[in-house]
Amino acid sequence: MLLLHVPKREWTTGFPGVPSLTSYFGIRFYAYFKVEADGSYQFKTISDDGSKLFIDSDLVVNNDGTHAPQIVESTMLVLKAGIHKIAVDWFQGPPKHIALQVMWKSSSTNWEIIPVGKLQHGKLCNIPEIGVFN
Repeated sequence: MLLLHVPKREWTTGFPGVPSLTSYFGIRFYAYFKVEADGSYQFKTISDDGSKLFIDSDLVVNNDGTHAPQIVESTMLVLKAGIHKIAVDWFQGPPKHIALQVMWKSSSTNWEIIPVGKLQHGKLCNIPEIGVFN
């Protein structure tokens, strides 16, 4: 759950698994997840700084910008049973805190971190010191 579950922490500890990345960097996470049944689903990010969450290439959560940990939720999405793509763009700006949590729920469940067992073929890409963040 590490890739999608980084609760608020001091920036000096860096990003999990890459402690040298403490400020002015970004990551792109992408994977596929399985929806067991047709239905309504909702997603949210809790991030410091900005994050964007895409489902099947559609932007569904826009939590972008330089800010303290903040929560932004999608509207309810109707998803068919089967495999769907998820992508999360996230950046850390000035040295303050680091946070990135991605959660989901269906119309009949409570919010939860997306279980790693639901994710397939994910990849984490570190993008340090991108000019637009300087």
